[in-house]
Amino acid sequence: MGNLLSHLYGEKYLAIGFTYNTGFYSAYGPEEKYKVHPSYVGTYEYYFSKCQVKNFILDLRSIKASTIIDHPAGFRTIGSKPQETSQFAEITLKDHFDVIVYLENSVHTKQLK
Repeated sequence: MGNLLSHLYGEKYLAIGFTYNTGFYSAYGPEEKYKVHPSYVGTYEYYFSKCQVKNFILDLRSIKASTIIDHPAGFRTIGSKPQETSQFAEITLKDHFDVIVYLENSVHTKQLK
């Protein structure tokens, strides 16, 4: 979807990625919530978790060169279904996003009644 929107809107399109280090998430499945797999060395979430600030917005467009950001690493990718095997895929962050929102802890959504 992001690729389609990027082609449609060009420079007006801003790709924002959201990620987190710990907590729970919601997905279509038998459970109300699913536990986040721990980040590990080699994932962006691991490096982000080592920052002094625990929740932040990172504008990747303003970073000229970075050993971590400019190279492929694991990035949490959870879709609509539970990800029990692996919640990380190797990507180069700048190739997919303009801005990253990082939260130290995720709280699953709750269905409104």
